[in-house]
Amino acid sequence: MRKFFILILFTTISALSYAQRTYPGFNIGLNIASFTADSTILDRSAPRYGLNLGLMWDMYMNEDTYLQFGVMFSQQGVKYYSEYFYKGLFNKDLVYHKVDYLIFPLVWKQRWSSIYTQIGGYLGIIPLKPKSVWYKYVYFPDSISVESGVYNSFTSNISFFDIGPIFGLGYQVQLNQQFDIFIQANYRPGLIKVNKEYTRPIYQMKNQVFSISVGLISIGAVSRHNRFVLKRKR
Repeated sequence: MRKFFILILFTTISALSYAQRTYPGFNIGLNIASFTADSTILDRSAPRYGLNLGLMWDMYMNEDTYLQFGVMFSQQGVKYYSEYFYKGLFNKDLVYHKVDYLIFPLVWKQRWSSIYTQIGGYLGIIPLKPKSVWYKYVYFPDSISVESGVYNSFTSNISFFDIGPIFGLGYQVQLNQQFDIFIQANYRPGLIKVNKEYTRPIYQMKNQVFSISVGLISIGAVSRHNRFVLKRKR
């Protein structure tokens, strides 16, 4: 089923990319990812900092409006930790959940001069098995004891897909006659529970990703700012 979804999405994107007035681009950036619910196992959480790397296509609607679609690799997850004293020694427990996705976004891109807004949705699919490991540190006066293991109860019950809205804000300016350069920020709150086994509200962990990225996108004569450049060259 997972391979079927990926095949359909890639086929759709490939077909749309050959449509008239569709302009390709790419982006690379930083994810600040977490889960929206806490775990009772450990008492604190910290985001996972990861990579986002993607391809997108702007489908021209009018001078300021585009329908943007694409595919992106997105490193997500969270870190839980707890610190405490036991028998006079300082202890630290860590759990890392690393869940990477292929994200297929579809957004309405509205340009306001050089600034643009994005609103839409996404489908996320996990192409590889997630990694979840735990570490236990015990700090002795002259040494540190470390134990580690795999958190199988999490990875064996992962939902293989995710869906949710996308909200974005960006700044796009012309680099030359062929390309624009842009910087953008996006927020993606997931709607699907990451771990499908647990039903108690405190365990209903969902993805939450804030990302910042930069990239290049091709432009055509239909672009209003590009037409201004062409007029000046006449």
